Amino acid sequence: MTLHITQFAGIDHTGSAHIQAANRPLASQALALSGANAQSDPMHEKARLVRVHAGEACLVTVGENADATAGKTIRLDAGQFDYLAVLPGDVVAAVTA
Repeated sequence: MTLHITQFAGIDHTGSAHIQAANRPLASQALALSGANAQSDPMHEKARLVRVHAGEACLVTVGENADATAGKTIRLDAGQFDYLAVLPGDVVAAVTA
């Protein structure tokens, strides 16, 4: 299974009460999940927001050389998605839950 990662430049502030990613995606990636820590490619230089969508239950974290087996993570169930803040050069790390 995979964790789908889509990078955006930020949030659209057009008055909507809902979070909306700004404009078109900057980049996207499918990260293969397993019992070992897996890292995405580094975030685009303009990326400030990512949408992560889990193909199976997993633990996710973001940062410089992130490790999803080392503590501070969020859990996503199969089919669940979330938005996370990122900085250029960060990686998304994930491991099956």
